[in-house]
Amino acid sequence: MNLVKDKWMSADFLEFRLYLDSLAEAGYRDFTLKLIPNLATCRGIRAPVIQSIAKSIQQGHVDSFLTITPTSYEEKLVVAKVIGSVTSFDKLKKYINSFIPYIDNWAVCDSFAAGVRQFAKNLDLGFAYVMSLLSSSFPYSKRLGTVLLLIYYSKEPYMDAMIEVIPTIRDEDYYVKMGVAWLVSTLYIVNPKKTWVLLDGRLDSFIHSKSISKICDSYQVSDQDKIIAKSARKQKNQYKN
Repeated sequence: MNLVKDKWMSADFLEFRLYLDSLAEAGYRDFTLKLIPNLATCRGIRAPVIQSIAKSIQQGHVDSFLTITPTSYEEKLVVAKVIGSVTSFDKLKKYINSFIPYIDNWAVCDSFAAGVRQFAKNLDLGFAYVMSLLSSSFPYSKRLGTVLLLIYYSKEPYMDAMIEVIPTIRDEDYYVKMGVAWLVSTLYIVNPKKTWVLLDGRLDSFIHSKSISKICDSYQVSDQDKIIAKSARKQKNQYKN
């Protein structure tokens, strides 16, 4: 299929989905379904193929392609990667907002976060936007926000603001909690002394425990700093979950 379009039309999207069907691998589909929960539709297309498809689409009319309503796991991955090619940061934020409702699993979320590299070039503008994601009621907005923080903002001068906001990220969704724990462990790698305050009992018990586990599993944390982190295991929560 020719994926470089002057403008994507309804018939092109139909052909695109049939093309994706032709690339499906049943064995890889079964593997993916076991690895990632909440996949309503999954064809089983390998990552390098998805990447190649997205790169081809990026050479054509991106805006018209992004009018697609992604329904399958692979369609969402392609859309996520195409959005990552948008160079205007204001336009990028609009596309992120439009795409967030379609995020329904950790794999799409985290792949999307890693691909929007414009954040690295627009740190201050992006930071305010990420903070707004953390206050959303939608779990995957929060998960996306935490992953964006750990990828692009785990450094000064953003450490203090992140340490302040992390205890306010409240959600019962497992993947939000794991995202926060991942963020805490990442900050601990960067600055154990500054991040220690997050292990004083202010996090909910699950995030507290998982944060310490991730810190202790990391090869980037010294043995001494792991001992210090382990000493917080018995810390009782001082705040309500």
